[in-house]
Amino acid sequence: MWDKFRFLEFAFIILLILIGQIFLIQNDANSLGMGYWLASLYMDPFLLCAIIPIKIYSNAEQDKSKIINDNKNKSGIYMWKNINNGKQYIGSAVNLSERLWFYYSFKAIENLLKRSKSHICSALLIDGHPNFSLIILEYCEPSKCIERENFYLFSENHEYNILEKAGSSIGRKHYDETIKKNIWCSDRRK
Repeated sequence: MWDKFRFLEFAFIILLILIGQIFLIQNDANSLGMGYWLASLYMDPFLLCAIIPIKIYSNAEQDKSKIINDNKNKSGIYMWKNINNGKQYIGSAVNLSERLWFYYSFKAIENLLKRSKSHICSALLIDGHPNFSLIILEYCEPSKCIERENFYLFSENHEYNILEKAGSSIGRKHYDETIKKNIWCSDRRK
């Protein structure tokens, strides 16, 4: 059902874009000549792929093996969505199956949470995978992962993300112990 809704949403958005283009054509054809309105028909290809996700797994627990197998040897952008509260996490990976496998390893998640903070990992442990859907937003070349993740971070809600920019530590809150270690290490280098 979700796929049908997304398709209808996509069709409606395209319809609105085309109506807008027709309006521009009429205005431009009257004032600027026919060549100009042909150029106004161009649509950014990223606009279209940003609207419709590649794959939607509505129950991350039931779809676990399908998620891992479908995404082998692929890089791209993914989104975890909490079904109960609507909160989302957006991430990217050069190897999606390895990254997504990590989220299914409770031991790996617990080890990560011992040394750093992760809202999505905490939520997966507390709420469980059955309360999450996984959405593959797009597949892309490994070199484009950070750029495309930033696009989605900018255009989608992402309450579980700590960092506002992919590949950056801007926004990260360091524990007092980490700050003390960093100061101690920098003092020893002098």
